[in-house]
Amino acid sequence: MGGFDVVQAKMEKFFVPMMNKLGNNKVLQSISNGVMMTLPLTLGASVFTILGNFPVPVVSEYLIKIGVAEHLNAISGATIGILALFISFTVAYNFTKLSGADGVRGGLFSLASFLILMPQTVGKASNPIGAFATSYLGSSGLFVAFIVALSVAKIYVVLVNNKKVVIKLPESVPPMVAQNFEPLLVGLIIFIIIFVVRLVIGYTSYGNLFDLMVDCKFNPNFWTNLSA
Repeated sequence: MGGFDVVQAKMEKFFVPMMNKLGNNKVLQSISNGVMMTLPLTLGASVFTILGNFPVPVVSEYLIKIGVAEHLNAISGATIGILALFISFTVAYNFTKLSGADGVRGGLFSLASFLILMPQTVGKASNPIGAFATSYLGSSGLFVAFIVALSVAKIYVVLVNNKKVVIKLPESVPPMVAQNFEPLLVGLIIFIIIFVVRLVIGYTSYGNLFDLMVDCKFNPNFWTNLSA
C-alpha cells in the first residue's frame, strides 16, 4: 500500500463516521429538509423576479410603464420576500416529525411563535399601524426563524411526551376532537415561554429579537455593548 493509500484510509476512518453522525443529526436533517421544502416556491418565484427586473433597460422600463412589473414582483414578495415565515414552519415540521410527534402541530406552534416575537406595528411611534414588517419576514429574519423553529419544536416534542401536560379526554369523545384538545396545555406553556422572551427583549435597547440578532451578526462590538 502506497503512502497516498495510507493517508486516504486514515482520512476515511476519521471522516466517514463523523460524516455519518452529521448526516443522522436531527437538527441538520431538519434544517436541510426544511429548506428543501421551500425550493419549489423560491425557484419558481425567481423566474418572475428576473422578468420583473429584466436586465435589458428598454424591456424593464416598458414593463414598469404598463404596470406589469409591479405584479411580477408581487410574486417574489409573497414567496422569497417572506421566506423566513415558511422556514419557521418547515424546519419545525421536520424536526417534530423526525422526533415521532405531530409535525403539523409543531410547525404551527413554531409559526405562531415566530410571529409573536416579531414587532406588530409599523410607522412612527406617535401613530403606529398594526402590521407585520416584511423586512423581518425575508432573509433578515432567517436566523431567527431557524432558532425559533428548532427551539419550539424541541419544547413541543418534550412536552407532548410528558403525560402530565397532555389532556386526555374520555373515549366517548370523537378522536378528531380529542386529538385537537390534547396539546392545549402544551401550547399554553410554549406561548408563556415565548411571551417571556418577547417581554425580556422588549425591555432592552433592541426592542425585539430580530434587531438583536441582526446586531449580533454584524456588530463586532455586540458582546461588549451587551455587557456594558
